[in-house]
Amino acid sequence: MRMPAQGAGGKTGRLVWLILAVRLAYTLLLPAFVHFDPQEEYYDDLARNLVAGHGYVLEPGGPPNFHRPPGYPLLLAGLFAVFGERLPVVFACHLAFDVLTVLVVFRVAGRLFGGAAARTTALLCALYPFSAYYNVTLLTETLFALLVALGLLFLTDAVLGRSRLNFLAAGAVFGAGVLTRFSLFHYVLSLPVAAFLLALFRAARRRVFFRHELPGYLMMVLVALAVLAPWTWRNDRAGAGFPVLGTGAGYNLWLGNHLASDGRDTDELAGARLQRLEQAVAQTTGPGGDPLAPQYEAAFARRALAEMRSHPAATARLMVRKLFRFWGSIFQPANRPLGWILLPVQAVLVALAVRGTVRSLYEGRRVWHVVWLIVYFNLLHAAVVSTYRYCVPVMPYVILLAVAGTPVLQRIPMLSRVLEATPEPGGTTPRGVEP
Repeated sequence: MRMPAQGAGGKTGRLVWLILAVRLAYTLLLPAFVHFDPQEEYYDDLARNLVAGHGYVLEPGGPPNFHRPPGYPLLLAGLFAVFGERLPVVFACHLAFDVLTVLVVFRVAGRLFGGAAARTTALLCALYPFSAYYNVTLLTETLFALLVALGLLFLTDAVLGRSRLNFLAAGAVFGAGVLTRFSLFHYVLSLPVAAFLLALFRAARRRVFFRHELPGYLMMVLVALAVLAPWTWRNDRAGAGFPVLGTGAGYNLWLGNHLASDGRDTDELAGARLQRLEQAVAQTTGPGGDPLAPQYEAAFARRALAEMRSHPAATARLMVRKLFRFWGSIFQPANRPLGWILLPVQAVLVALAVRGTVRSLYEGRRVWHVVWLIVYFNLLHAAVVSTYRYCVPVMPYVILLAVAGTPVLQRIPMLSRVLEATPEPGGTTPRGVEP
């Protein structure tokens, strides 16, 4: 067994303190420069009613909620039960998740590209300012980003052949991630299919895949489904039907492709455009109906598909616009002037990440699961509602690939002095190259 280098613990501690200092500074300073509503998405209402014993409802006596996944409200409920409804406690928890996410991404980068790339990735992830906005809002981003990072770390170890148990761990963590944001579900289901298709094009790996890797991927999916089973059972018992993981997919598909409102959410609209959208919603739900209720799911999906078939060219143009929104459209209207800062940063990182992806695949590095995560969320939000918020969990991997494609970043003197005291992640050389 390889022993850690002398002083490695202290060096790792310095990295943690550096990341914590930067993310804490952003968390404290950002509220002075941006508009934010910490409680805009009702997760705290669900948590408050859970603590009070009213069930998973938005208001006492209200219908069961099927739209919001339970992971984040359960976290809030636990914090409220122990500390009371103190937002600083929640925000401190978010900050801890934020720092842990950077450290996990440091490990993923080290597995795939080695210590120099890992250290640069960790520092650039810490310096990336825009995601810190979600440390001071009651939204799922920080918890979801951490679960995605942990799932990818276990999956990376499984892909690199460290142990089949990593497939099981990845399944459990990804299952928890789906219970935090339902949009991850089809990524998990698609992984065995994507791995199978890749194996078909790599004759040298085909036998290894079918004998060793395919059973691991299938076990990963089964573990994830087992994690989701209690929530699905609850939804069936509460009246949503079986097997319903959550509602809102049909409505979001319709909303994201409603040409009259340019595929935007209700909070992004005002005046006559908002009124027209509400009238269009009422055509399905009736006056005052909840478009996220289970009984309207299929009706909205049919309307969405009908509109997409009727206007294919306009729908395609809208999807292209939504790809740009995914990377740089700020949801809060009051904060949209900051887009002039966000867009250039995103453009540079995405361009470098494309270069890093091409270079990594050319070198035979096993990064397909990381690349597919980014592509998957792009495709998903080209089909439904799309804003910058939804790219936040994948930005660490955009930065990782950008660093991989730009070795000069790892040799900048200032970065070198900051990072050279940090040990190799895991004390190992990269193992991300195909044999």
